[in-house]
Amino acid sequence: MKKQVAEQICQKLEAIIGQMNGLNNFLITNGDEGDRKRIQPVLAMCVTELDIEILVPIHREFPEFKPGFLP
Repeated sequence: MKKQVAEQICQKLEAIIGQMNGLNNFLITNGDEGDRKRIQPVLAMCVTELDIEILVPIHREFPEFKPGFLP
């Protein structure tokens, strides 16, 4: 993968994950228990898959794109 493409993928995925986190926070504040039980597991699965399948391989190849809060 080209470095420039990897960087843009990381940026876009971080924005997507941020939006998903915003939805989760919205559910915590505004959703009822049924909403949370139905939607939160799907959000968690999506974030996990994006991380494992896309971000981890990019971070292995280009560690400079790994966020500072990750080990």
